[in-house]
Amino acid sequence: MAEKTIEKFKSVLDVLIDSNPHARNKGDEFKDWVKELFDCDARISYIKEQRQITNRVSEQFRYFAPIVVFVCVPEVKRNTLMKYILERDYKQLESVAIIGATTNAGAKTYSFEKLIIFKESDFSEWIKNEFASVSDALSLKEELGIALDGTTVGNGEDELIIDESVRLAGGTNVLLYGVPGSGKSWTIAHEYCTPETMVERVVFHPDYTNADFVGQILPIVDPEDKMVTYDFTPGPFTTILREAYMNPTKEYVLVIEEINRGNAPAIFGDIFQLLDRAYEPFTEGGITYKSGTSAYGITNKSVAKIVYGDETAKVRIPSNLSIYGTMNTSDQNVFTLDTAFQRRWRMRLIENNFDNVRASLANAQILDTGVAWSKFCDTINAQIIGNKAKVASAEDKRLGVYFIHETDLEFDINAVPSEGYTDLYREYIDLLNAERDKTITTEQAQRLKELRTAIIKVRVFPEKVIKYLWDDAFKFNPEVIFDTDNLDCLEKVIRTFVFNTGKDRLKVFKQHIRDLLNGN
Repeated sequence: MAEKTIEKFKSVLDVLIDSNPHARNKGDEFKDWVKELFDCDARISYIKEQRQITNRVSEQFRYFAPIVVFVCVPEVKRNTLMKYILERDYKQLESVAIIGATTNAGAKTYSFEKLIIFKESDFSEWIKNEFASVSDALSLKEELGIALDGTTVGNGEDELIIDESVRLAGGTNVLLYGVPGSGKSWTIAHEYCTPETMVERVVFHPDYTNADFVGQILPIVDPEDKMVTYDFTPGPFTTILREAYMNPTKEYVLVIEEINRGNAPAIFGDIFQLLDRAYEPFTEGGITYKSGTSAYGITNKSVAKIVYGDETAKVRIPSNLSIYGTMNTSDQNVFTLDTAFQRRWRMRLIENNFDNVRASLANAQILDTGVAWSKFCDTINAQIIGNKAKVASAEDKRLGVYFIHETDLEFDINAVPSEGYTDLYREYIDLLNAERDKTITTEQAQRLKELRTAIIKVRVFPEKVIKYLWDDAFKFNPEVIFDTDNLDCLEKVIRTFVFNTGKDRLKVFKQHIRDLLNGN
């Protein structure tokens, strides 16, 4: 049996803070501890920056655990955090704990700041004496000016009221398409969202299913009697649907990246019908819905119970929730989007040009070649367009303006031959041979270390861009742009680019391409 002491509680907090920030399931020890002692599900999150509040609250609340703990550094504003918490409550919620954390010379100090009680429980009864402030959720809402009234959710004494008259209108479905790297995700982030927008992002892929997207019934094993029960676990669509429904004055966005890399109609399933949006306000069942709400409601008991607390309710996408999808036109043959599906989206082509691209990327030189990325991109794309006779849908094979990042173009000065060498490849092989034969000197070992790092850096561009051109854009006729008379395979092309210097790297291309790139 685990210890039921405040020191043990702090020790499970230590595990959360000390864990690798990229590790998964960082709060498992805390969840297991609460489950063993209080027979209750729990979630915990460490908030290290103010800007993390929105995502952390949404992330933890999607699981509908009755106990949620937020551990915060001093810089995180507590009133902002409390407002986000109180605007997103749900019927299962019992208590939320806000705990401050400071670390000095490796020693951690915790301050038990506020316990928000939605329902009294064994956990809140045990922990409340440790907190400087214990508040009832309803009174705290009133104190912070948070009030919800209008239509009811659920049944019985715990009904929650939603005021549909204040719900934001205009929810849409938009499908942004274009060549890879043209800026589709960037456009969503900068043109369709604001810093206040609540964003959930998913990626479709061939193995992604309706169960992953909407939710599924999963087995839950009781740790004591080992009995198995089955409960509906909501997916990202159902979670954000509930979030948007419960918070009518906030804008929500569901972003679906690579929508055509999964079988979208199958993934949506019966939710497909909800994509039909009403263009005008309408009244049904005594409730007036804003424009942008699903024009038709569907019956889905599992989703309805999670979203509305009432499995008999008709499910609709609320007008304050928009769905944006991205699609690479070069991948249209992965899973085709049928006409009925596409009709329910506003289509937007993202043009592939440098008109609105940051200068630091457009003007960045490709290593030491003296050729700017924008010049290279425009020159090669013109050749791809001119290749229509040989390749169907050639324009979909163009390089996107964001196909690569500035850091992928930076040059490491160590990637040039040392004194006594005119050929970098020869120097590299000599050093490798010396290392193999164990005759390498300390100076040579240092040079080999520098050279390895520099070569890895230089390889980024050819392995990403030139490989794409050889294997995809000009797969059936690489001779259009590459010097195939001297370089008959990709291996030779990349080696030539990596181990040459300056404009000689461009020898992988035919002379007329090199002339265009050099402005001749």
